[in-house]
Amino acid sequence: MARLDTLFRGHEFRTTNETPCNHNFTTGQPDLRSFAATCGDSLGVGKKHKNNGVIIVFSKKLREVFIATGLGTEQVMADARCQGFIDSLMIPLFKEDMYFDGVWAGSCAIVNHLELPGNEIR
Repeated sequence: MARLDTLFRGHEFRTTNETPCNHNFTTGQPDLRSFAATCGDSLGVGKKHKNNGVIIVFSKKLREVFIATGLGTEQVMADARCQGFIDSLMIPLFKEDMYFDGVWAGSCAIVNHLELPGNEIR
């Protein structure tokens, strides 16, 4: 997890975007999407004036993963792109029981996309 923390802290330093990852999905939430929203809100993910947060949540038990974006972030990274990262990068590794590698691949793709010229969240 230290590797992910270093990736996200470096990204935040360069862009002010915040990107935590959480794998502690609890059955008290109706679904992963709701959990992501609740978790992001409770952690205060993203800068208030930019809504530039991204949160990755997954449940090994439920075999689900979801990437939630703040309103500012979705202007440069639409839900379809997030789903593409999940489908092409994360799930194939999850199927091989390589959960950290899947999260790492998705996280790197998110950071790389958000750091492309023209993808600054205003």
